[in-house]
Amino acid sequence: MDILEKQVSALENESDGLITEADAAKFLDVLLGSEVFIYDDDTISEIVLEEASPYFTGEKSAASVAELINSRVGLYLAEQE
Repeated sequence: MDILEKQVSALENESDGLITEADAAKFLDVLLGSEVFIYDDDTISEIVLEEASPYFTGEKSAASVAELINSRVGLYLAEQE
């Protein structure tokens, strides 16, 4: 049993029946079929944190904030090329 299967098994045992074997199998299938791409850039993180703040204070909608983040990150990435 690999580490992912052990973790899913542990979740099943701790969940008091909240997760079924079928759910765990689906989750494991999705997880094992996923590809991971990590792009670690402090500038992008700063943009997200800066633009998300008004959403969390109720000043802007999620859609508005997402649009701003998308725009600023897009411009930043274009400048990096």
